[in-house]
Amino acid sequence: MKVLRYRYSIPARPEIGLNPSNSDWIDLANENLIVGRNASGKSRLVNILSSFASLVSGRALPTLGEREIEFLDDEGRRLHYRYVGSWNPNFVNEESLTRNGEPLLTRNATKASLLSEVTGKFIDIAPPPEQTVISVRRDKKEFPYFESLVEWAKGVYSYKFGNVHPYDSFESNRTFFSRGYNDVFNEALGSLAGSPNSIKEIIEEFNSLGYDIINIHVSKEGDENILNIKEHSFEHNLRQHQMSQGMFRSLALLIYYSFLIETKKATLVIIDDMGEGLDFERSSSLGKIIFQKFKNKKVQLVATTNDFFLMNCVDIENWNIVIKEESGRIKSLNYNNAKEKFDKFHFTGMNNFYLFSSDFLRL
Repeated sequence: MKVLRYRYSIPARPEIGLNPSNSDWIDLANENLIVGRNASGKSRLVNILSSFASLVSGRALPTLGEREIEFLDDEGRRLHYRYVGSWNPNFVNEESLTRNGEPLLTRNATKASLLSEVTGKFIDIAPPPEQTVISVRRDKKEFPYFESLVEWAKGVYSYKFGNVHPYDSFESNRTFFSRGYNDVFNEALGSLAGSPNSIKEIIEEFNSLGYDIINIHVSKEGDENILNIKEHSFEHNLRQHQMSQGMFRSLALLIYYSFLIETKKATLVIIDDMGEGLDFERSSSLGKIIFQKFKNKKVQLVATTNDFFLMNCVDIENWNIVIKEESGRIKSLNYNNAKEKFDKFHFTGMNNFYLFSSDFLRL
């Protein structure tokens, strides 16, 4: 199941000095690069997308505002989920789910009605006000439509690119809905240790970034798997804690992504500030490899950046250009809602960054 588009609206909270924030519909393809200036709302957009998963899975309390998201399931049907919540107390005020426009769930502050696939009739319930119906009323036979949403939520992995360090446990870098990054990376290293073909592929990808290693070795220390590499010009192995930040970050993420894709653990991977801390050549090369890894896979990729190196190596058909209006509203321009202008830009011969830095799409 894949996300087709989503939007949000959050009212002001004067008591804590928070201004209102909302967005137009944000369209998503299979591979997506969200680009925008600093403070344009890129991180807010991916955080909202992440929060959908924690909301659906019941791992987070209801939050203030309205959220809507549309999916395309594996059978080609459209699922549309809408949620409206309050804050202090954290209550669900409204909730709805439709499939191809037909209602499956409706809910207000006191009661909910959901379709039984067994009887073909609606069942009325009184769900806890502080939880979504999806998180408390699951049954694979009666409400199978909930299962696809929950499975999607379990497979969402979100983190900030710059938080990956060779000397961190990554425990502060958790996804909203599954295990911490460190747990998954530890599992990925364990899987890599038993797969010579995967090691060979990772080495080839890593060396294409300008490195020169001849082997990857995983050592076991207690419950922790430790990454080691052998460089061509050095006699001894280099442990992960001895690697430079850029070297470890690039190699660790290649291993991490390959594991998520190959084991089918992921439905959506979100990377905030992709390429942060890397030089021009490696940022560009890593971006090309990462986007190619996810191409034609069942895993969606959503990355954010304001790095013009990365922008120039990702096709503009995969872009969402985020614009924050004076009112605070966030909108995006992409190949879906501005196709004619994107196609016209292709014929200018200019590099991708100009599309971001100029007023080309506004003209």
